[in-house]
Amino acid sequence: MGCAMDLTNPRNHILADKPIEHARELARAMLEAELEARDTMAVRSKAISNIVRHLNRKAKADAPAMTAEEMAEVEADIAHLDSSFPSLGLAAKPPRQRLEAWMNLRKLERGKRGTGAKELRPGIGAAAFVLLNWRHAKGEPMTARLEAVFPKSGSMPKDAVPWTFLNKKGEEVERLYLPSKAVRWLASELCLLDPSLSGATPRGRRPDWHLAYDWIQQWREWRGLTKRSR
Repeated sequence: MGCAMDLTNPRNHILADKPIEHARELARAMLEAELEARDTMAVRSKAISNIVRHLNRKAKADAPAMTAEEMAEVEADIAHLDSSFPSLGLAAKPPRQRLEAWMNLRKLERGKRGTGAKELRPGIGAAAFVLLNWRHAKGEPMTARLEAVFPKSGSMPKDAVPWTFLNKKGEEVERLYLPSKAVRWLASELCLLDPSLSGATPRGRRPDWHLAYDWIQQWREWRGLTKRSR
């Protein structure tokens, strides 16, 4: 997997004067880069676990048993850190101390690891933020709305779509979709990136609308546009 767009070029991240095609290409590149970074972090995490166990056992060997992929990543990252931060002195350390020093630099503390909950669509948020930044740069409204209240009398709101779900008690609850334009727009863009988001469940649940609403809410909070972010 490789990114066609150069993410290191600041000009590619300036969206105000760019067409939607540029934003889509940047969004896809950001998604791919995020997934690649997560794969790298997964390999590093396994290597760190092996090093921790090796040191805790006080094994005599300088290095624990690691896969070729894990060893290659550790060596490449040590070389990168040694080149970028020569003051760390990684290259001058004996092999065992070098691995321990690298582990201490890369190991995340418990509070920085997150909840450990499985992310259903990893990396999609990076793409969503690019698309939302483009829409904002064009001066389009960024309202986050997903549902409406069922009217007590009269006709339903225009473009409203009913759906049902089971609550924690196993009871069927009926809700009413009425996404804002921004939610509908982002949902359609995310479906271009991940076609599996398209369509609805048998009960009418729209994964694309829910995902778009959640990311617009997070984008607005990041921008300081919600009460929670102030």
